[in-house]
Amino acid sequence: MSSQDTSVPVEIALVETAENDPSVEPVDQLCNSASKVSSECKQTFVKKAVSPKSGKLKEDPGQIATDQVEHTFVNGTGCTESSNAAKNTDKEVGLPVSISNRFQTQLRDHVYCKSRTSIAGDLTDESDGSESITKVQLLTSMTGDEEITELIHDYLEEFYGKYGSFIPLSENDVLENLQQVLNQDVSERKLFIFMEIMKYQAALASAPMFNFKVSYNKHTLTLEDLSTLDGQNWLNDQVINMYGELVMDAVPHKVHFFNSFFHKQLVTRGYEGVKRWTKKVDLFSKSLLLIPIHLEIHWSLITVDMPNQHIQFYDSQGIHFRYPVENILRYLLTEAKEKGKPIFQKGWKMIVSKCIPQQNNDSDCGVFVLQYCKCLALGKPFQFSQEDMPKVRKRIYKELCECRLLE
Repeated sequence: MSSQDTSVPVEIALVETAENDPSVEPVDQLCNSASKVSSECKQTFVKKAVSPKSGKLKEDPGQIATDQVEHTFVNGTGCTESSNAAKNTDKEVGLPVSISNRFQTQLRDHVYCKSRTSIAGDLTDESDGSESITKVQLLTSMTGDEEITELIHDYLEEFYGKYGSFIPLSENDVLENLQQVLNQDVSERKLFIFMEIMKYQAALASAPMFNFKVSYNKHTLTLEDLSTLDGQNWLNDQVINMYGELVMDAVPHKVHFFNSFFHKQLVTRGYEGVKRWTKKVDLFSKSLLLIPIHLEIHWSLITVDMPNQHIQFYDSQGIHFRYPVENILRYLLTEAKEKGKPIFQKGWKMIVSKCIPQQNNDSDCGVFVLQYCKCLALGKPFQFSQEDMPKVRKRIYKELCECRLLE
């Protein structure tokens, strides 16, 4: 913006971007998740699974469930795939199900093989409270595979109905639910749990919920819209706009989020084409304006700090588009004049932000924009990076389905 266009002073502040290298979790104890069985069974497993010459795990799918497996949850499927974005996924090797269940048939009629519900009453009648608690904890620690499988299926069925897919499902969701229900640590049985999860996902692969929809105010998201949050997909306008609505409602009367089509309409039709968009909104009573900018295949964000009269540009690739900022400034000057607002007296400062989290791929710009919006609206620092994007995508999916922002 030159001095010939307007008398408003312009100040651009540039700060170098700091980038964090992803850390890789070492994999040095592949057999920690093996079930605690007799020494004879364990020796048999190790003998079959480990090569005596190299000391490495044999690649025998009949004996070992997986070698350096990385578990990912895919919509409607239960597949396993390698991904550079998931290097910190736990690698585990466990006993085959047939070995882990080897002794359960002989113990069917033992008192410890009864369900916790049926035996709780007997323990309460025969002993005092403290002794009862001790015995119940002992029984809880011996939960069988069948009961865990049933709990997993119940949780996944409820999850699938709530979110319409397994896109937002993470490993910790299932583990935390099991630990809460069973009141015990299930980390040693991760491999068995993950295999059951993938089996359940595969069974539902042929029955996706195509009619699944989420509605909030005037916004409606289909499963196709929500699926843009999966993997490396590009976010579409429907997801951007509904999430902006959630951000506004989280801090009512302080923040206004402009529709993602606003800037395009402003450029093509000028002020007259968008002046009705804020007919019922007093922009000058807000503290912060959030304006998503979609330039062909890239998302950026413009923010307006109304009290301090700062216009700031946020871009996760460090690209600087000056003309969208100038367009917004001209719009605000015209809006103030049309509504008789004596607010433009000190002059405005235009700032391009570079000291912000940056993406290192070509697909997460929209996710970064939504994360910028959430942090700025709630007054929280930018404590996220490219490594957090898979987790952020899942969280945004859940927030959209639950129609509220989550921590």
